[in-house]
Amino acid sequence: MPPLRNCLLLALLLLCSFVHAQTGILSGKITNNKLEPLALVTIQVKGRDIATLSKEDGSYQLELDKGSYDI
Repeated sequence: MPPLRNCLLLALLLLCSFVHAQTGILSGKITNNKLEPLALVTIQVKGRDIATLSKEDGSYQLELDKGSYDI
């Protein structure tokens, strides 16, 4: 690979690392009062257009910028 191409590749990898470092993962499991998993429940960040659905086992995962949120 030419040196310029190597530098661009390295810069891209570092940028991806920086962007990834600015986010966090919120995950959990939704259950009913009998501790049975609940599928297809909407988990939404209050006041934002960020949401996901729980899976069949009740688990969910949201990738969010670091900070405080109301769910």
